[in-house]
Amino acid sequence: MASRPLPAPPAQPAQPAQQQVGFTEAAHPAPLQPQSLHPQPVYSQPYRDSTFGDESFAHRSSYSFHDDKGMEGMGGYEQQAHGADPEDAYYPDVAYGPQSRGGGANGIWSYDDRRAFQRQSFLMKLLRLLAFILVMGIIIALAVVMLIVMFLRPPNIGLQNIRLPSSDDIKIQNEVISVTAYLDTVISNPNYISAQVNDLKAVAYDANARATSIGNCSVPHRTIQARQNTELTVPCDLLYDVQKDKDLSIIKDLVNRCGLVKGSSKQKLQILLDAHVTIQLLAFHIPISVSPTVNVDCPISRQQVKQALGKHADILKQLGLGDLRRSLPNALPDGVRRLAILAARAWQAPGAPDALVHDSL
Repeated sequence: MASRPLPAPPAQPAQPAQQQVGFTEAAHPAPLQPQSLHPQPVYSQPYRDSTFGDESFAHRSSYSFHDDKGMEGMGGYEQQAHGADPEDAYYPDVAYGPQSRGGGANGIWSYDDRRAFQRQSFLMKLLRLLAFILVMGIIIALAVVMLIVMFLRPPNIGLQNIRLPSSDDIKIQNEVISVTAYLDTVISNPNYISAQVNDLKAVAYDANARATSIGNCSVPHRTIQARQNTELTVPCDLLYDVQKDKDLSIIKDLVNRCGLVKGSSKQKLQILLDAHVTIQLLAFHIPISVSPTVNVDCPISRQQVKQALGKHADILKQLGLGDLRRSLPNALPDGVRRLAILAARAWQAPGAPDALVHDSL
């Protein structure tokens, strides 16, 4: 039996001819690809710069778009691909350079950039690596410093006590009473870095007579450990000068608190310290000022006060420590005072009271 021929497939309706909108660099248009609405760019030949030995990328912004009518821009394609905004047609995606070989969105470096980097010499690659390490190191160092500064706290300083020597160590010369004391200080550093005490100075005053200073304390340099309490012993030179005590307020408070006059009880001396310290943390100098009042035992005796004020009978009378006749022998050295007392007894008239000669031995 003869085979019957298969029926011919139905004819497809003719499609209307579409206007080809292409991207050309010269006179030959490049047709649109069916899988993309964007025109495919045709790159012009880049020129080479003899200075850097590399390709120049100045041609990337030299593309122009033409339709069949010779009009610049994207013509009718503008409405199809970019909507109604004409600015999108003049700044298309292709103007930012070709996509990287890895696919996806455009990266920081294009293929031409990477190829240019690969063509560099070994010295240039090494310098670029060193510059990267240097910049990153500076950024990390600045970040660490900023974190430390943000959480930096000033140290705390405390003045505990003033240690005075015994009365035998007190020096009396030319109406000046001097003694070497020691100030016990504690500095607490709450930070994670050590600190430096560049200058610690304190001026001592009588708490009840602050007009005249009675000594100075100083320490030049000490290291304060991190996260610890550091104890410092600061030497102090305390002295009392009769000539500087114009209103006798200091010596009056001294003899009253030491119980050297009749009707007074022995108390502790109150010394006011006006302390100023500069602490260095990294490159920062932090000034700290404190003014505590410290109580100390009275280190001076009645005899030492008379010895210092032996030439001032009026002062001794005001203080209630005796008259001139009783205080003159006390102003003399021990050997001379003994001879003076013995001579006074030898020449004493018979029957005269012994009170005329003051014997303090």
